[in-house]
Amino acid sequence: MDDARELEQQENWNAALLAYNQLLPQLRTSDTDQLSELYSHMGHCLLQLGRGNDALLVLDKAVALDPDNWNAHLRLAQLFVAAGIPQQAEAHMEYVAAVRPADPEMLRVRGEMYAAEDRPEIAERDLLRAYVNGTDKPEAAIRLAQFYIEQDQIQKARAILSSSSMLFPHNSRLLLTLARVEETQGNRKEAEEAYRKAVIADNSLENNRSLATFLARNGEIDESEQVLRKVDALSLAAPVNAADLELLTGKPQQASRDYEAAYAKLIAPRLRIDRRVPNRAAERAVAARMIEADLTLAAEGGEAELEIARRHIDIAASALDEHTRNLLQAEIALVQNDLPTAERRTQQALHTDPKSSPAHYLMGMIALREGRSEDAVSEWRAALDGDASYVPARLRLASAALKAGDGSKAEDYIIDVVRDEPANVDALLLYARALLLRHHDASARALCQRALAADPHSAAANVLLGDIALQGHRLAPALLQYEKAMILEPHSREAINGLTAVYRDGSMNLAMLRKLERLASGGTPSSRLMEITGRLYASQHMSKDAMRCLRRAVQMDPERESAVLALAEQYEQHSSARRVLDLTRNPEIRDVGKVADPSSSALIAALEAEQRKDSSETIRQYEAAVRAGDPTGVASNNLAWAYAKQGKNLDRALLLARHALELHPASPAVLDTLGVVQVERRQFTEAIASLKTGARLAAAQGDSNELRHTIEAHLRQAYAFSGQTSQSAQPSK
Repeated sequence: MDDARELEQQENWNAALLAYNQLLPQLRTSDTDQLSELYSHMGHCLLQLGRGNDALLVLDKAVALDPDNWNAHLRLAQLFVAAGIPQQAEAHMEYVAAVRPADPEMLRVRGEMYAAEDRPEIAERDLLRAYVNGTDKPEAAIRLAQFYIEQDQIQKARAILSSSSMLFPHNSRLLLTLARVEETQGNRKEAEEAYRKAVIADNSLENNRSLATFLARNGEIDESEQVLRKVDALSLAAPVNAADLELLTGKPQQASRDYEAAYAKLIAPRLRIDRRVPNRAAERAVAARMIEADLTLAAEGGEAELEIARRHIDIAASALDEHTRNLLQAEIALVQNDLPTAERRTQQALHTDPKSSPAHYLMGMIALREGRSEDAVSEWRAALDGDASYVPARLRLASAALKAGDGSKAEDYIIDVVRDEPANVDALLLYARALLLRHHDASARALCQRALAADPHSAAANVLLGDIALQGHRLAPALLQYEKAMILEPHSREAINGLTAVYRDGSMNLAMLRKLERLASGGTPSSRLMEITGRLYASQHMSKDAMRCLRRAVQMDPERESAVLALAEQYEQHSSARRVLDLTRNPEIRDVGKVADPSSSALIAALEAEQRKDSSETIRQYEAAVRAGDPTGVASNNLAWAYAKQGKNLDRALLLARHALELHPASPAVLDTLGVVQVERRQFTEAIASLKTGARLAAAQGDSNELRHTIEAHLRQAYAFSGQTSQSAQPSK
């Protein structure tokens, strides 16, 4: 019993609970007092381990065996306070206070009860008395400081922590708490000093991690990585902290090498290189991370990186369970755009664990590739139901909220990720976009600078800085940031869009556009500037000029996929042969299918098949483009039209047409497609509304007569099918 209590006092809760459990069979049922005391200590351990229901069961047993068990009553009161029902703690507190009115632990629990009941004055009185009377003053100081922080009395919290850390300079918990207080108040220098003192006081893994996280939050990525390598050297379980940081900061190749080295270190006992006991759980975790890094590289590279991922799965086969293997194989299939295999493997993973967050996340990614955005969001929410802190799902849900224009919801999803992974570049940029939507420009800019500190080669961070400057109508800084992004990523669509917006906001007139076109083609021709000119013509509804410049941009640089897709959109919206998007007539642009983006190459292949009137190949390639995440909506629109013409897959056609309309809410051509699909589904009222809107927009935007006549013909057809024959004979207005 003494040994078990010592473990409890050392806060080694699991070991103490095990020791108490081993004592239970040694006590006779008639030893009610001893059994009651044993159960009360078990309840304390369970409470500290967060197992509230189990704690309640054993504490109820303790009180039933001995109604006068002071410790059991105290722990029950503590349990009810922790559960947010302090009123149920009052009767137990009255008993323990009557028996031991000056006991420091009783005073602490009662102070927390009063604080939970919003009675701060008497709560402070009890917590101060617990600090003065208690033997564990550092712990009491931390509890009192936390109370002051909750009451927004930061000066009092700082004072108690500072004075206590001077009395107990080797207590790292005091120093860490003080460091967090200083950091939340924006006192970076004082916070850093406290974090470093905590490491000096106790060179533990946790204290070093806290310092590394602080450094990452403040853009000191190199030193953060150095500290994490020190953590890895101290860690026997899974030495991958530095590799995790590398993966988050855009260095997957280095991360992959470090994961591989960590895995080799872990499997050494199995290979009898040394005599340590193998840690299979750590092996499994590191192997999964290693393969995730491979897949990150594969998404950027190609088949060679996928082969490395497969080889690593084979190497780690004995460490990986069936569930993990299925998930990793599903990810490989997803990188290859093999959606049927990805879905089959993910379903197998869900069969073994229906609440698996990674499996639901992957199902969401598959749905997104298939153009089912609502289903994707549902799956990502299911991933959070399984694990509220699952980062990939939070990133995707934040991105979906941003797409819907809801900055507040995006912030709710992303803020915890930024706090827990301060060097996560994707999370920082999503958070910055959420703040930009809410017009918090300065905070958004600060987050972008943090992202650039983590990954100086991030084109996305420069694009976002350009967007922030553009929102503030600061055209010169915006132009500079977009140009930086173009240097880092020459084919960045986002940077091109930003540069186009800068020129457009500069009040471009026709003469300036003609001058810009001459500049793009003269001297050293610039495909980038030519594409921007084409986009500017398009923004002025000058479709012929737009298509001329975009064709020229593609001729200059056949791999400029942003120009290819912009040209496809122009054909989609303005071509007289609107359904046959002829991108292959000119020999100079026949190789546009070589672009790297799978959605782009599949789209081009579909357009070529449509040119040949090969309907089955057309549909197959459009499906591939949609699954690959077609960002333009062209594939979704054309596939919906193809299905409507065949009169089949009309439910899917409706989803596709709606997806295209989300991307192009003012496109007459897309509204025409939606209307035709609705006619085929016999949804005549909805079809008439869609087609009327399309006809009105076509007239307002000055689209070709043929497009307007086509929409009007479909509208008359919809009226006729609905029985409104008088309307079907009239031209739309």
